Amino acid sequence: MTLQNRVLPTGEIVAHPARGVLTGNRGILHRDDRTLGDRRWTHKAWICCTLDWQGRRRPVMTGRTWTELFFLDEAVALAAGHRPCARCRRADYARFHAVWTLTMGPSTAQQIDRVLHDARVVMQDQRHGLNSAAVARRGVADGHRDPNGVQEAAEDTAHPMTGMYAAGNKPRDIGPVHIAASQGAMNRKPRAGGAMQRTHTATLGHLPAGTFVLWHDKPHIVGRLGLQRCAPAGYQLSVAKDKGAEVTVLTPAPLVAVLAAGYVPHLHDSLVV
Repeated sequence: MTLQNRVLPTGEIVAHPARGVLTGNRGILHRDDRTLGDRRWTHKAWICCTLDWQGRRRPVMTGRTWTELFFLDEAVALAAGHRPCARCRRADYARFHAVWTLTMGPSTAQQIDRVLHDARVVMQDQRHGLNSAAVARRGVADGHRDPNGVQEAAEDTAHPMTGMYAAGNKPRDIGPVHIAASQGAMNRKPRAGGAMQRTHTATLGHLPAGTFVLWHDKPHIVGRLGLQRCAPAGYQLSVAKDKGAEVTVLTPAPLVAVLAAGYVPHLHDSLVV
């Protein structure tokens, strides 16, 4: 059975048999029958992790420790609002943290997670004008204690790695670009649990490589020379960039700033632009 654990740049979690280069965690989301429940997170520490850590292996979506999510590559993980894990990807996290500090100021992992959570999701209650106290009183039936999620984890103390998997593809990198992204706010389709993906708008020519945008309503990654549409199995043929076009940006604004300041994500081999 193909499990529903593949994360798209739009934030949706779908069932697809293709392999990616990273896994990740945002809490226990699955039920005993290995299907997803209504929750799409149970803590704010959304991390993306290596597929191979200390040679450990485990069956996917079993037990009650965490739900394994998978990403085509790190650009997709960033678009969905995940950051590098501080344990299994310590060197990558150190690079990420250094660039984050440069662009956003000194921050702990918990502080980064709070900023990212506000930048990646909009709770339905916020859209309808309920205050945070009213939301908190609703409890955790839908997986949220307040508009910002359920709980905060210390610096990856709830790390999921009790077993990993052989990577299907070798990651590669894109280089740094130093252009700041413009700000704005839009919302896409609701996710399970009453949340919506928070997006913003920007001029395409101002976005750094590695950013995800909607182009003709489909997710595309921004390259130095063009755009490539993203599919679960890999990137498809590139198209030229209309640098003056206003686009909907899927990658959360703080992570666009991190990419613009020089963070280099690990990318799938099918990316050519």
